[in-house]
Amino acid sequence: MSLLLPKHVRARASADAEEHIQDGVALLWIRQPRWIMVGLLLVLLISVVAGILFHPLLAVSYQNQLAMHNPAMQTIQASGLLQSPIYNLAFRDGVGKITEIDVRLGQKVYQGQLLARIDDITLKSEVVAAQVGIEAARHKLKASLFYHKLTLKWIDENVRVAEAEYDEALANNDATIQQAKVNIAAAQTVLTSDEILLAVIENQADKQIKNGRAQLKLSIVNCLVNFPVDTTTPTEQADPQSTPSPGNIITPSTATDSATPITAITPKPTSFTPIPVVPDVALVNVPSDTGNGTDTQTQRQRLKICLNAAQAQYQQVVADAHALVAVAKAQVEKDKAALQQAYANAQVAVTATQGRVKVTRLEIPPAIDNPLRGETTKDVAEDEGQLAEALAQLHVAQTNLAEAALIAPHDGVVTAINGTIGGQPAVQVNSASGAPGGAPTLPFIQLVDLSRVDCILLNVSEADIIKVRIGQSVQFKLKAYENRLFRGTVGAIVPNAVPNSGATFPTLVHIDPASTRGVVLYPNMTADATIMTK
Repeated sequence: MSLLLPKHVRARASADAEEHIQDGVALLWIRQPRWIMVGLLLVLLISVVAGILFHPLLAVSYQNQLAMHNPAMQTIQASGLLQSPIYNLAFRDGVGKITEIDVRLGQKVYQGQLLARIDDITLKSEVVAAQVGIEAARHKLKASLFYHKLTLKWIDENVRVAEAEYDEALANNDATIQQAKVNIAAAQTVLTSDEILLAVIENQADKQIKNGRAQLKLSIVNCLVNFPVDTTTPTEQADPQSTPSPGNIITPSTATDSATPITAITPKPTSFTPIPVVPDVALVNVPSDTGNGTDTQTQRQRLKICLNAAQAQYQQVVADAHALVAVAKAQVEKDKAALQQAYANAQVAVTATQGRVKVTRLEIPPAIDNPLRGETTKDVAEDEGQLAEALAQLHVAQTNLAEAALIAPHDGVVTAINGTIGGQPAVQVNSASGAPGGAPTLPFIQLVDLSRVDCILLNVSEADIIKVRIGQSVQFKLKAYENRLFRGTVGAIVPNAVPNSGATFPTLVHIDPASTRGVVLYPNMTADATIMTK
């Protein structure tokens, strides 16, 4: 309960207690018999005299102790306050009103103990809203992933179709080329076959014409033999109209002359007009002219008819041969045209299939690089970001809700409570060097760890700070224990001076726990220290 009293009250109570103790000792001293007191004084006097006479080393020891306080020893005087860990606790600014305070001023609390609570209705609503946002973000992300998956499947199917069409176009192009080669080869084969047939027909035609020519010669001889005519009669010589022309009269000598080719009787089939052939029976049935001067003329007529029949037969043979050759040549020309058509058809077909191959090949990259792939991927990324943001908001809301209960972070004693139930908790404002002047530190609840009052923060003047070194010994006294000397060691020097009445440098001194055994130390006790610089 003494921790609940102010510092000056506790100091006055300690002084009153000491006065009561001194009064009690004096009262006991008066009540003792006088002869006992006299005896005690004599014993003490004898002991002192004997020690001086019979133990001279005691005096030497006393001289050595005085040597420790050599005036050559350099020291620095400084004062400061005892330090201990202080925990300034506060709620987040503007979170709500205080609903309960579970500690009181001066109470010792332990780590994890509940100190206070604030209204958490708004904080719970924020948690619920964040959870709803997470569910909405998850549903949206799920839908985006589903649509993205379908889109990728559709794109892959389009790519597969495009590649299949390209492969089909390639196969069709190869098949078209092969078919064109087959067609061209077939047309070439037919042309070659018909050219060979043409050569055979031309050879046969030549033979037929030669045979026809030989038959013509033989027929002429037969006509001259069967119908002899005296070509030297005066009548024939006098009658130029009845004299056969050289082209119509063929003598055996000329008919049998194989050295002279017969060209006059081989007209082209297109301009040839065949002469009617009179059969031998007709020649036999021709009546003989029994009149005077008419026998020779009749004989000539019969000879003419015989020769014309022979000539007509030959011309028919030639015409038939030429007709067969013409038909064969026409077929060859037709085959040549078919071959050219096969080449043309092949060119058209291959050009078309190659164009299809080019078109289908160009359709593959757009199918692969479909913009929907990137759009759905972007949508998924955005929805994932929204879900992450919703999760972060839930974390913040849950953290704020957890902070609605103020928990002691360490063991300590409550030294300040700034706030009341129903009001707003004070907000911690940490003051620092360079901060606006007068900025207060207002923690809602302050805890001080009394188990670790183990250092002093001295204020060393700027004139002496250059002599201070880490590790130097320090002796100090406390006003609460004026007759006791404590020890410590310089642990740190803050190189930033604190301007007040004069520039001073904060210097941290670690207290030797052995020197404070059996005493109670409190934070902010004033210590008057001496730093041993040499």
